[in-house]
Amino acid sequence: MSGDKKEAFRCIKALKVPFFHHEIVKRALIMAMERQKAQVKLLDLLKEAVEVGLINTTQVTKGFSRIIDSVEDLSLDIPEARSVLQSFISKVAYEGWLWASSLKSLSAGEKLLETPALMCLKTRLSRLSESISCLVTLQRLCIV
Repeated sequence: MSGDKKEAFRCIKALKVPFFHHEIVKRALIMAMERQKAQVKLLDLLKEAVEVGLINTTQVTKGFSRIIDSVEDLSLDIPEARSVLQSFISKVAYEGWLWASSLKSLSAGEKLLETPALMCLKTRLSRLSESISCLVTLQRLCIV
């Protein structure tokens, strides 16, 4: 872990407010939206904070939910806020440190994860389901 991350984690721990870590998540996401060059570093920082147990997934989900609730206002200052947030959600859900299904939709009727990664997963699950059906049929034939 880099010295910058260690220092960030030390500061988060020093706050002694784990019930308020959603605010750290929210502010990191806003900074990442505002500063495109910092996006990767900030998302990596959050990911590592989750992996080491510093920020729990409930707080991550709450932080993302708070951003979703304020995306309209954010769009006034960051016109691409909705699409950037969409890409963040897709990325972190794909990496496994956020359950996007526990989040509200960004807009009525819009699915959060209609991305190539999700479409690939749906295709794989469909194929797996077909394979299981074939195996069950074969098993029935062998039993009879």
